[in-house]
Amino acid sequence: MTGVACKPVWVTLLATALLFNTVAMPLQIMVIYGHTLAEWPAIWAKLTDCNRAVMLLSPLAALGAFLVCRWGWWAVLALLTTALVNNTLLLPFPTAVPRSAVLLSGALVLGTGVWLLRPTAVRLFWERRLQWWKTPPRHAADAPVEVVHGTGAPRQGRLVNISRSGAFVANEDLGLAAGDLVSLTIRLERRVIRCLGTVVRRAAARTAQPAGYGLQFQAVAVGDRMWLHTRLGRRSG
Repeated sequence: MTGVACKPVWVTLLATALLFNTVAMPLQIMVIYGHTLAEWPAIWAKLTDCNRAVMLLSPLAALGAFLVCRWGWWAVLALLTTALVNNTLLLPFPTAVPRSAVLLSGALVLGTGVWLLRPTAVRLFWERRLQWWKTPPRHAADAPVEVVHGTGAPRQGRLVNISRSGAFVANEDLGLAAGDLVSLTIRLERRVIRCLGTVVRRAAARTAQPAGYGLQFQAVAVGDRMWLHTRLGRRSG
């Protein structure tokens, strides 16, 4: 069975909301002053510098959020800061936009900014290994695995799932820690795959998965890598 590597829905929603800011400012001007799109120079002239900054930053922030990358996190934060400044400047002056709408918009912007500053959100943008949807899909498997750490004795585990970039091995008593380099011998479908791997995480038992270790392959022989690519690719179909 192929594991699902879908991008989380909130990524698309955030990117769409940020992109909407590109057209939101001109639309407000068109509604307030009764302009048409043909009167673009007049619309642009009525936009403040903050309005224009929000407009120009929005596509960049939306792309960064959709890709979930480091520069994207900074772009989104810069856009939210600019939008918050823009809303703050609107409050002291009488405008055709209701004050309640400005306050609600500011609250949404501030809330999104606070959410982005949470450690879990920052790590998701900055740590590639946490972006599961960018990794090859996992395939359920059941095969013996021999694990050797350093000069220690071989320890036995069971393969739970495997992808072209790593595997999950069930055995909570291997005594490994994140970052440890191990030697793996995987006996899968009458083929013996020997490679090196790095421990990415130790996982506790869950309903559908036993306790064990997530491993990322570091050195796989060309023949074994090609076999995995072909075999797992055929399962995906």
